Amino acid sequence: MRIKSFQSYTTEHELPLTIPEIQAMIEDYLGRDDEEVLKLKAERRPGRPASTRQTLLEQHQATEQGEYASGFWVPDLEDSENLKKLKDWNGQWSGLATLRFARISKEGVKKESSFPPKGMS
Repeated sequence: MRIKSFQSYTTEHELPLTIPEIQAMIEDYLGRDDEEVLKLKAERRPGRPASTRQTLLEQHQATEQGEYASGFWVPDLEDSENLKKLKDWNGQWSGLATLRFARISKEGVKKESSFPPKGMS
């Protein structure tokens, strides 16, 4: 799902992206559930515990924010050849092996990574 999202984010890009542009995409991706969380909070009656769905979404958001702080795993979008491969990707898991990946941190540090991701590779 993550790779499919980044594939759709890059449809209008022909040139490799900069780290700030990639970070903007990551932040957009990380905020994908914000509206639903706000809606669930607004629907909850005062004094009632959060719904299971809200709790799960908030936990997932916290996990992804932690990953972003240390390095969010994404396709390497600074490489024009890799960008083209991502656009041509057919959605199959096996097709991801041809792509190069990187970890981009919130501070803008980029580290090469591998597929499938292993820990902080």
